[in-house]
Amino acid sequence: ISQELLGKAVGDKFVLAPGMVDRVGEIAQILPKYVRRFQDSMSEMPVRFPSESPNFQSVQIGGPEELDSGLAAVLASVRGRAEQVKALQALYLNQPIPVHLYAQRFGKNAYTAVMHLAGTDSVPVKCSSPDPAAFAAAVGMLETAKSIVLDLSAVATIRLLEIEDLLGSHDFVLSQDSALELRGTLIDDLPDKKGGTMVYNEGRYTMYEETPERRSERIKRDKEFCETVLANVTIKPHLGLASIDPGQRETLIKFLGQYGTEAVVLAMDPDTVLWTDDLTQGDLSTSMFGVRRTWSQAFLEHCLWRGLITSE
Repeated sequence: ISQELLGKAVGDKFVLAPGMVDRVGEIAQILPKYVRRFQDSMSEMPVRFPSESPNFQSVQIGGPEELDSGLAAVLASVRGRAEQVKALQALYLNQPIPVHLYAQRFGKNAYTAVMHLAGTDSVPVKCSSPDPAAFAAAVGMLETAKSIVLDLSAVATIRLLEIEDLLGSHDFVLSQDSALELRGTLIDDLPDKKGGTMVYNEGRYTMYEETPERRSERIKRDKEFCETVLANVTIKPHLGLASIDPGQRETLIKFLGQYGTEAVVLAMDPDTVLWTDDLTQGDLSTSMFGVRRTWSQAFLEHCLWRGLITSE
């Protein structure tokens, strides 16, 4: 067939299969091989990588005569996603699901989930129980801890509160996979481009455009924060993960992700405390492995006692 196609243009005919009656084809389109591979990769992404389908969707708009139906498909997709988010938020509020499962539904991680929840007025971040004794214990254990393991929910809170300067006050540890997740989330090396986000809320569609200038500034801030965190923590591999019962390990990875599970394993050291702002992850790590756990409010109270911050 390649020989038949040489030298031909769009609209030309060629023999697909010779025979008593030749089977003839017509050239409808000619594309560079790189363009064709790009289009094929984008259109077939949900099929070849179904686990990543929340991040990549392809909607055919069609020609001018099909524009209305094509846009309707896009709007329906945006509305459907908004309804899924709302249902998931209700589940998070009413059931003990970890932040990782909340984020995973949309192909994200605990860092992104906490940042999203913090910006949603109707959904609080469930980071701790209201028990005063538990709070006092969480503060007290920081006095004797030799190191503090950060999970991604804690990293998100550090950014939200702009307390990166406190990373130099203790020996902080980050699991290897948590570091990779953080870099993958915050470090964007793609060239500047124009884009935006469409959302559906209270019966209205809104398009938020991000100019190349704003995108460049956001990427810069993200990179600076990521580099600050990584420069002030000790990144440790998950050597103890293999020692956990395979059934428990599989359950933990399902509920907490690889990065969250690694953080729990690192915090199993008796001289270590796990800082997580995910109540369910904290309860799981404590009940299953006896991990000592703290959260942001307790950490800030501890810093206040030590004079690292003021009450103002």
